[in-house]
Amino acid sequence: MEPLSQNGNYYGVSSPVREIAGLRLAERTYAPDFKTPSHSHPEAYFCLILDGSSTQTYGAKSRVREPLTTAFYPPSELQSESFGRAGGRIFNVEIDSRWLSHFRDYSVIGDESTDHRCGAVAWLVYRHLGLQFLRKSWFNLQSLWALSLILIGSVSLLSTGAGYS
Repeated sequence: MEPLSQNGNYYGVSSPVREIAGLRLAERTYAPDFKTPSHSHPEAYFCLILDGSSTQTYGAKSRVREPLTTAFYPPSELQSESFGRAGGRIFNVEIDSRWLSHFRDYSVIGDESTDHRCGAVAWLVYRHLGLQFLRKSWFNLQSLWALSLILIGSVSLLSTGAGYS
């Protein structure tokens, strides 16, 4: 059986992980040419590729992830990654089962991972909200609510084909 990571336990070097109302936020860096073994995560998560690129294998498929790619991963999806010569830097938002249920109730998030290029909105959210979450031990509930609405809206628009690809 393939390894199953524990909550918040990802490969790479992590910034301090902030746990906020069922969300776990962290930025991770990956060394040049780093390869992860095949693994899965028990919780669903969103990520935004900040720097570098990687080829990710999930199930029998693969995808290239480059800067401004945003992605959603359901829990327990088997995956592995190979980073390029520049390594990589990724912002992750891990969500617990309660958040996952809310996202599925109000959007088109399914049981398979999705990825979208042109994550300008996600980058702006990261730049203006994500760094604040990572740098402080407190948070603003209104900002958290805005972040969740932006994520739901972005994934819904992109998944229905109304967004840019």
